[in-house]
Amino acid sequence: MTDEEISLVKLISKAEDATEPSRDLDAEIALVLGWTFMKMKGDKYPYFRKPGVTNYRVRSELPLFTKSIDAALTLLPKGHWWAIVMRGNEDGFDASVIPPDTEMTWHRGANAALAICIAALKARFV
Repeated sequence: MTDEEISLVKLISKAEDATEPSRDLDAEIALVLGWTFMKMKGDKYPYFRKPGVTNYRVRSELPLFTKSIDAALTLLPKGHWWAIVMRGNEDGFDASVIPPDTEMTWHRGANAALAICIAALKARFV
């Protein structure tokens, strides 16, 4: 396994172990997806920049991947379907992110956004 693959496995494991949304986890997800962490001389605070943005003045708001279903859905690979369910008497949510005409595999998260993050990361990288 490469260092990159080990990092992805650790990131997915952190998301699976998370009990609530986390800005640190949001940042780790963004970095895996190609976002850039920036701190320019004279800047009071560091910031993130979306992939493909080369203008150093352009700053991007880091999405709330682990808190917002809308933000988590931006992690889906193109052409993939998704589903999410809340189990009646159990804690957490189950989500599945799959290419069309493929059997669903469910992944558990503490909240709906985390479940989608886990399923989307596995669909992209595992």
